[in-house]
Amino acid sequence: RERQQAPLPSSFDEIVADIKVLQEGEVLTFDVAQAGTVSVTSSTFPGHEGSFRLQAKVLDANGRTVASDEGSLADGNFDIETVLQPGRYRVWVKGQRFGSAMNSVNNYTLRVQQLDAR
Repeated sequence: RERQQAPLPSSFDEIVADIKVLQEGEVLTFDVAQAGTVSVTSSTFPGHEGSFRLQAKVLDANGRTVASDEGSLADGNFDIETVLQPGRYRVWVKGQRFGSAMNSVNNYTLRVQQLDAR
């Protein structure tokens, strides 16, 4: 009689984390169970445009960059959308803040979503 394995999860819906703007390095690890389009985005409360700039990279299990994006001076957020194969990935971030601490944003929301499966 064959032993049946438990089914793997088809995908994760969404991972949300609160990250400090000035933090640099790997901040999140996630697993992709089924190949598909994954988005990695940052967002802040409105009104802080031009006071920060963020960059992010999605790294594979070997530490290679598979996708990256960098915010502009006008809109400091990153917005990555890429097709990923099953495996473990890490999100690396770096942020800059401009102006005084009182007028700038301190934290942002990092959101990882699997948009579809292929």
